[in-house]
Amino acid sequence: MPYTWDSVNDTEKTRSAILASSDETKTFTYTDNTISYSVTALGITKKVVLERADIDVP
Repeated sequence: MPYTWDSVNDTEKTRSAILASSDETKTFTYTDNTISYSVTALGITKKVVLERADIDVP
């Protein structure tokens, strides 16, 4: 079963950041060992999926 939560944007910290989201909140979803969320840039919205990588870093 998916777990979702909303993250609240700290606009004091992101106001002048070029690549920061201007959304007041962003919804994240955790399911099947992945975290996903939507990102919009230049009018195009994409879904970002984060997966854990089991690798050794030297």
